[in-house]
Amino acid sequence: MRPFHDRVMIVMITRDRRREADRTLGLLARLPEHPGIIVVDNGSTDGTADMVAARHPDVSLIPLEDNL
Repeated sequence: MRPFHDRVMIVMITRDRRREADRTLGLLARLPEHPGIIVVDNGSTDGTADMVAARHPDVSLIPLEDNL
């Protein structure tokens, strides 16, 4: 069986929280387990999705056009 941390993913849902998302993703990137991270951007208008794509290339980004 794979170690527990190989079976864990972090999913972060955000909207218009560019600064907080950047800070949180920076902290998550330093976790020793290196879990996979998915960010769902819920129609942000402040550039959150662009920031995630540019500053956190190891994160899987799901950008939504509208706030669902």
